[in-house]
Amino acid sequence: IAARDALGIKPLFIHRSAQRTVLASEAATIAGLIGAAPDTASIAEWRLIRRPAPGHSFFAGIDEVPPGHLLHGDGRSSVLWRLEAKNDRFEDEAFAALLERVVREHDRSDVGNVALLSGGIDSAAIVALSDVPKAYTVGLDVCNEFAAAADTAAALGRELDTVGLRADGLAERWRTLTRLRGEPLAVPNEGLIHAACAAMAPHEKVVLTGEGADELLFGYDRIYRWALDQPRLEPLEFLARYGYSDSQAPTARLLDLLDGLA
Repeated sequence: IAARDALGIKPLFIHRSAQRTVLASEAATIAGLIGAAPDTASIAEWRLIRRPAPGHSFFAGIDEVPPGHLLHGDGRSSVLWRLEAKNDRFEDEAFAALLERVVREHDRSDVGNVALLSGGIDSAAIVALSDVPKAYTVGLDVCNEFAAAADTAAALGRELDTVGLRADGLAERWRTLTRLRGEPLAVPNEGLIHAACAAMAPHEKVVLTGEGADELLFGYDRIYRWALDQPRLEPLEFLARYGYSDSQAPTARLLDLLDGLA
């Protein structure tokens, strides 16, 4: 059997054929073993949504195991966990208490904890609620949030290390990470985060970050307000606002996915 965690935090990919079944946490590893070619539909989806459509990988014949699923040796799969829709009202006090509890839980460690800090509200909230003595901020020499991060660190009484990169240095990190992963990067700031982590001391092994918090703290408010005003979400109109390319046409499977989510 094989299983993936409920929210899909840990990756899991599978290739099945009459001759063999191969599982790995990186699709590129399987691709190297079986000689898989790039999946052109996935590349098109990456240009639009920064990743292949769920269930697929960047390689033909290699599938992504869905979050919360259990795979059996006979080819069957079953759902271990599913997020159910709720109509609970958003409550400031409940959200604040939950955020504080989760930060405390992630702060537990027997090594030195640090944090990533930008000028945004998500990383500032996490640093404020945690016990980290030190934070790192990273950016390009010509485009950064150093001043805002310094103001936040000073207000919270935390040490701040600043990591600066030139544009050519960031491009080189993109190339390095792409070679290591064997597939396209999801977001450009992976190169910046790589630089910040490389600057950390060997004992600083736990890094608290605000990555992924934008939705919870209304970072995409413009898109949400538009969506709430629609009688039904139209995939093409959604991609015109959320997508990262004006020229890439969506694949049929991506449109099917968005149509189902609508």
